[in-house]
Amino acid sequence: MTETEYKYIRAWGKLLGSMDYYIKGQIEQARQDKAPPTAIYRRHNGSWQIWENIADPITKDNVKALAEG
Repeated sequence: MTETEYKYIRAWGKLLGSMDYYIKGQIEQARQDKAPPTAIYRRHNGSWQIWENIADPITKDNVKALAEG
């Protein structure tokens, strides 16, 4: 697993204070699902929320800053 693979899932998890094992599990699920590269979390229906669809600009900026930096 590379640090850049599914970096938005990693960033979202850090923002929420998720444990590393949970974030790694989400990344593995994203791989299995062939989720978009900008996926941030998996919805209950199995679809993936993506970074581009975050409505709140502050949250979007925070996630991007964590993902890129």
